[in-house]
Amino acid sequence: MSNKATQFKPGQSGNPKGRPKKGYSITEWFKNMLASNPKMKDELGKSIMAKALKGDPTALKLVWNYMDGMPKQTIDATVTTPSPIYDSKSKV
Repeated sequence: MSNKATQFKPGQSGNPKGRPKKGYSITEWFKNMLASNPKMKDELGKSIMAKALKGDPTALKLVWNYMDGMPKQTIDATVTTPSPIYDSKSKV
């Protein structure tokens, strides 16, 4: 069923340019900025903590998530398997 004329030749790649590069994300930008400026990183942490201490719910959630990690969520799933229906004439 395969067509030998259209298949890749030995040593020939189906994707010669390879996987495309990822774009530069805002997350990478923040990581680079904070890594190069530890004082800014410290000030940002103090600012978030100050807001959390004043009762800001978003800041509180952020602090708790970084301290303990996100709480695990359980999934309650009930799976029912129907009983097989047998024909009285079939041999099982």
